[in-house]
Amino acid sequence: MSQNVFFIFQMNSLSYKIFWRGYQDEEDLLRRCAKVVCGSVQRRIWHREPFNLQKAPEGQDHVLEGRLHFGEDVNDEWFAIGLLLRISAQIKDVVIKLEDEDDGDILLIEAADDIPNWAQEPDLADMRTYLRHGRVHLIPYNPTTPALLTPLPNCLPDLKSAVDVVAKYSRITEASKDVQKVIVDRVEKSSLESTNHFIHVFIPEKAAKLLRHSPRLVSAFVHSFLELNGHEARECRPEDSDVLVKSGVEMTKCLYAMLSSKTLYPNRKSSWQFPPDQRHPDFKANADGFKLAVGLNAMMKCLQSNLRSGSEDSLDLFLNHSKLQGDDHGLADLEEALGACENDDAPISPPLKEADSDSWMNFNAEEFDRLLQKHFGETNDSRIVDSLEMFLNRESDLKGVEEDCDTPDEDCGTEEVQFKVDKFQDAFESLFERLSSAKIDAEMEDELKAANLTLEDGSADVVNALNAAAGADGPMKTFLSSINK
Repeated sequence: MSQNVFFIFQMNSLSYKIFWRGYQDEEDLLRRCAKVVCGSVQRRIWHREPFNLQKAPEGQDHVLEGRLHFGEDVNDEWFAIGLLLRISAQIKDVVIKLEDEDDGDILLIEAADDIPNWAQEPDLADMRTYLRHGRVHLIPYNPTTPALLTPLPNCLPDLKSAVDVVAKYSRITEASKDVQKVIVDRVEKSSLESTNHFIHVFIPEKAAKLLRHSPRLVSAFVHSFLELNGHEARECRPEDSDVLVKSGVEMTKCLYAMLSSKTLYPNRKSSWQFPPDQRHPDFKANADGFKLAVGLNAMMKCLQSNLRSGSEDSLDLFLNHSKLQGDDHGLADLEEALGACENDDAPISPPLKEADSDSWMNFNAEEFDRLLQKHFGETNDSRIVDSLEMFLNRESDLKGVEEDCDTPDEDCGTEEVQFKVDKFQDAFESLFERLSSAKIDAEMEDELKAANLTLEDGSADVVNALNAAAGADGPMKTFLSSINK
């Protein structure tokens, strides 16, 4: 079996550091942070791994640190940002620095429409965004007054200095109300129940009991199933002796979409058979439950081949696997669920709640246009065309075009380039008629003058260059020959 079935991808990660000015008791701060976020962390179904915090290595300026691998579900990243905002709001003198390890400053990216122009330049905005008092802070940058005596850095600040500035001058560094609203709205969106999806499944009783005691195990089942190849998946099909029960399972929409992306059916000789008609109400419940059961068996099989010793039972295998993963933050909840399952004789009750519709997975062009309109507002096609034409007439430096005008009618400081195609074509046609000869006669000069061109001020050099280019092999000869034709 593949050795990387349970490998947690080190991509799409959020790293964060917590500074506590004037205090050095890391254990006390860790305990206080856990008290603030523990309930939310335990109740959430995390996509890859739960929010975590640990003491920083010795010699660091920060006290606590953490790293969340949120994988394919960006809602986990924003939920974690919400937890960090809550910590900064409820614990005095805390300053937090966070960063998306792939995209950079995720706060500035989300609030890009509302931050100052200078903050859109990564080299200027670096090391200037923090969390304090439950708010986003952006250290101002003022390059126009370098001689002004100010505690605010006008160059790239080091981390310790930036934290001190935010702690001492919070009223100055606090970002605008628009930025605060954008961030809070995005955090609240990640916390909504609408990000979850409830389904009915037929599943082995032992798996149903595990999920009843620890609902977030569904994430491990889904990922272990998806990371199997075809041969491994067939080897991990449930046994015929497994007792199936109908249960309700809640997972994130991201997990459900990933689970639905892969198809697997039981062996034809298996006692677990799906309804022949895919439109049957129980077909989806059987298909989803079968895949979750395969994911559970894959975890069991992998652990048995690597960890099993003597009479160690399956629940111990699960616990040992969690320790190997280093998932200390969810370990207490998982250990409690595994221990309870050993003597759990309570039957699995059928779900009372109806399964959620998965129509949200069907997306068409019209719905996409409605989403764009909702996000960006009404758009005028003619305005877009006019803006594009005006943009193409602008000049840019290495940082791109800076557009100061709100409407195409305003003067943006540029002049329209006048290019008379007919006169240009006539002049070149006259030139190429005589490219075979080495001299320019008076008649040609008259024609050039009639086309508002002269041989003065270096124009003769241009003609000589054209003569030379027409006689030499290369792309220029091909180009000139095509025009001459």
